[in-house]
Amino acid sequence: ERAEMIQAALDEAGIERSRYSCIAFPSDYANIEKILPKNTVFLMSVTGESDTKKIAYLRSRGFDAATVLSVPDGGRQETSGGVRDRAKRGDDSWNDLVPDSISHYMREHGLLERLAILSPDNPVE
Repeated sequence: ERAEMIQAALDEAGIERSRYSCIAFPSDYANIEKILPKNTVFLMSVTGESDTKKIAYLRSRGFDAATVLSVPDGGRQETSGGVRDRAKRGDDSWNDLVPDSISHYMREHGLLERLAILSPDNPVE
């Protein structure tokens, strides 16, 4: 879903799909070289130590991993987790933090309802 939302935002920005491909980064990347071709180029944003470690790991496995955006500690204005937390609380200000295409995607695919289910006010039994 995250990859689809990024693609929707790039579409909204007018960037032609022939210029990029967007894949979901595996959460367990211990065997990433078995999943992705060696010529995969990772364009990464660095917002903390875990991103720096991920880039070092990818490079140690022979991948090209480039930092395209580096945000110093404490410099982030908002995170995806912050957007989700606002949406969980029913705080509509999350809409102001994402492109219209992502807001539309979240509504169209029922993500807001899924977030509400995960809200502390609605514990899963």
